[in-house]
Amino acid sequence: MEQMKDVKFMTAKEKEAVLKAWERFMRAMAGGKTAEELSRMFTEALYHHLIQHCSFIAHYNRAGFFQHYFEEPEKPRCGPRQGAPGQARLKPEHSAPMTGI
Repeated sequence: MEQMKDVKFMTAKEKEAVLKAWERFMRAMAGGKTAEELSRMFTEALYHHLIQHCSFIAHYNRAGFFQHYFEEPEKPRCGPRQGAPGQARLKPEHSAPMTGI
């Protein structure tokens, strides 16, 4: 993996932490964890990264965002432009590629 670099709004260390949190969260989601377990793994830092750097529309709070995207499987919000290669990917409202990491 390419070494991350500090940028104006995010240090390399913050980028690495968010990426690790995202990978843990996606593995847990693919591994069949319960919504309650996933909710605990969906950190405030991960929520803020997604809404501030990845074109997701903010919700009232992290719990509302989690509910909207992860607790309503009957309303799939997946698309080809977000997430890790080969895995289900979130589709933000603006359909922008995952950026900011």
